[in-house]
Order: sequence, then C-alpha cells, then structure tokens
Amino acid sequence: MAIKRGFKYKVDAFYISIKTGGSSIVFSRESEEEARYVFENYKQVGKDCSWLGRWDGKKFLE
Repeated sequence: MAIKRGFKYKVDAFYISIKTGGSSIVFSRESEEEARYVFENYKQVGKDCSWLGRWDGKKFLE
C-alpha cells in the first residue's frame, strides 16, 4: 500500500504533472513563461505530461 503524503499547493504558481511508470510527479514554476517552456521541453522529449494550470487556492485555472 502506498503512503499518501500531504502536499500543499502554492497559490498563484503554475503546476505540471509528469507520469513516470506507475506514479506521477507534480512540480511548479513561479512564472507562466517558465512553466510553459519546461512543459514544451518535456513534450518534445516524449514524456507523458499534462498541464494543470495556475492554482488559485481552491482549483486549477487555465
């Protein structure tokens, strides 16, 4: 059984999720330009990633 760890999203940060094997890694960037750049690079390499968007405290926007 996997251990679920608490994770707090930072408000007004942009989040990206990358699926690796059986798990997914979620990471953030402060600016949208930087987040889009990283996201496009992962897509170009062929990684299975998804754009989550900007966290407003309750849900993802964009």
